[in-house]
Amino acid sequence: MIHTINDRITWFSDVGSLRRGAFRVIDAIQQEENKAVQFLAPGVAFCAMADALNRFPHDDISRIRRMMGALEGPYTEQVQAIRDYAKGELLNVYG
Repeated sequence: MIHTINDRITWFSDVGSLRRGAFRVIDAIQQEENKAVQFLAPGVAFCAMADALNRFPHDDISRIRRMMGALEGPYTEQVQAIRDYAKGELLNVYG
């Protein structure tokens, strides 16, 4: 049985939940008018949570990068929608 939050993070593999969660984060942050804040604020929250849990954010980012193939699996749209948002809403604003 997995008992701690760090164990749960280490062994987590439900990519469907990650896709939906990531999409909800982006949906919520779009309320912020400043596009730079839209990009940076989720990272601040991630780093603060990692610090509180005594985790190394770089390790978790590397793990997430390795999961991207599964996160972008067939018949999924959330990750591509996030990319489209970044290209359309953030990149086009600042170029």
